This record gives sequence, C-alpha cells and structure tokens, in this order.
Amino acid sequence: MIYLVASFIRKLIFLNNDSTGYSEVDRQQLIHTISIITIMPWDQSILEEFRSALPRGEENEEEYYPPYHTILTHLFPREEHFRFYYMGYIRPDVSIMFLIAYHGDPVFLVKVKAARQIHDESCRASADRELREMFAELYNNLKIPILHGVSAIGTKLCFYKYSKRMQQIEPGRVPYYMFTAPRDRWNLDLLTPEGEQRLRDVVGHIKRMCRARLARFFSS
Repeated sequence: MIYLVASFIRKLIFLNNDSTGYSEVDRQQLIHTISIITIMPWDQSILEEFRSALPRGEENEEEYYPPYHTILTHLFPREEHFRFYYMGYIRPDVSIMFLIAYHGDPVFLVKVKAARQIHDESCRASADRELREMFAELYNNLKIPILHGVSAIGTKLCFYKYSKRMQQIEPGRVPYYMFTAPRDRWNLDLLTPEGEQRLRDVVGHIKRMCRARLARFFSS
C-alpha cells in the first residue's frame, strides 16, 4: 500500500510539471485516486454491525439504528463536544431521525430507511420529504452556514445540504410530474471507499464550520 501511494505521489509531482502537457483534469483525477486509496477504512466492528443488520434490515429500518449510531458517534465523538440525539418516536407510523449537535446546536441530520425501500417510489418520496421537513424545522436555529443531511436507505446514501445564506436545499425538489426522487440520487454506498470518502468529507466540512464558529465566539 505504501509503495502504491508513493508511486502515485511521484506521478502527481511529474504531472505538476507544466512541461509535461498534462491537463488540470489529469491532476485532479490523480488527487482523487490518492484520496480513495489512502482513506482510513471503517473499523471491522463497524462493518460487522452493518452486516448483522441483514437480512431483517431489508424490511425493518430499526435494524440499522445501532450501526448508524455507532458510526455517527465514532465520527462525532463526545470529547469534541458533539452530541447524538434521536428525533421522533419509535412507532409504526413515525420513524427516527438522527441529529448531531455541537454545543447544543444542530449540525447534521441522518434519516434511515429499510434497505428494500430503495425500490419503492412512494418510500423514496417519503424519505425525501421527511428530511426536507426537518430542515424546515431547524433552519431558524442554525449557527453554521450550511446544515448537512443524509437520507440513508439501508447503506445507500443521498446527501443533502441547506444553505443559510441562499435559503435553499440541494438537491432541489423533483418536478411535480416525476412524483418522487429518482433512485440514482442514492448512488453512494456507505460501505464502499467512495461512499466512506464522501461521508468523511461532509464530516470534515461540518467540523471546520464548527471550529470557525467557536473561534468567532471567542474573538468577539
């Protein structure tokens, strides 16, 4: 692994030589490849928790609550002043929303659905609507510029973000004639290197915003 990464770094140095004729796209693609190769993989115990959610997690989203709790508290530890909350009630008609808070203020949302619901148009519509409704409830309490969120259907992830300045959510609502969010919005799997990298990138952005907010507080 070390040899492989070193060879990529040597190639990157070579590409950064303007006389090579390689484009900026070539350089950026190589940087992305290095980031995927060097990513720290999920701990084996986390992978085992997600595997143990199946097969019952195909039908029952509650099977995914423990592994998502584990991974979120791993990424947002208490010693860094993050707290994990369950929003909602465990009832057949109302499912749980996970909330990460920093010094009591919301910074990250995760909504989990059973894995099979990725194939169901009405379930995808519900997943999209529920996350948007929670954004609408929390936007007045935001202390950071962007509130990130994830809709997780099993381990398939769709990433959302609400911009406080622009007052809008990405991705946008689907046109009325489409009825539901397309399946390919959940195009990243948490247990793949690409899915893990995307989630870690979001977590890194959240932590940078939190540190900047704390720095402004102490400098004021």
